[in-house]
Amino acid sequence: MSINTEQMAEIDFQVIKEEYTRYLLEDRTVLKVKIPAIKMIESETVDAAGYPTIAVNTTNIVCAIVPDHLKKKPTGTDVDPFVDRPTELDFSVTDEVWQEYHTMDGYKILIRPIVTKVLKYEKYNAFGEPIYLVGNIQQILDIKRIAANTYARGVPGAPA
Repeated sequence: MSINTEQMAEIDFQVIKEEYTRYLLEDRTVLKVKIPAIKMIESETVDAAGYPTIAVNTTNIVCAIVPDHLKKKPTGTDVDPFVDRPTELDFSVTDEVWQEYHTMDGYKILIRPIVTKVLKYEKYNAFGEPIYLVGNIQQILDIKRIAANTYARGVPGAPA
């Protein structure tokens, strides 16, 4: 589907919740992932159900809580994808969280990260933790109607 950007406008939004979704890796490391919204653009046209097309620009934030027994001396060199061969790790979701945003025009935007692949290298960062690569993070986006006046009062530009 192509989007005509001439019929789109940036919309302001309020962050309601940006918690981490957590994954337990097979080596017992806890991987924390969230994909916060940076910018939202809304179309002037609506779909058959009356919802606008809202494009959301996000960024990936990933961090790991590594058990002490996996830590070693930092290697001091970066991963070279042409030389270093990772091991793919199995994992399970332990805490699945939707990030939530409200727009001034009465929509709740929900975003949930989905991790599909985790790789582990035999190199160690400055903290002595194994270097992990999250090979693919996808997102699920849902839009729900809410009352337009639920946008936080006191936010500059928000309705009174």
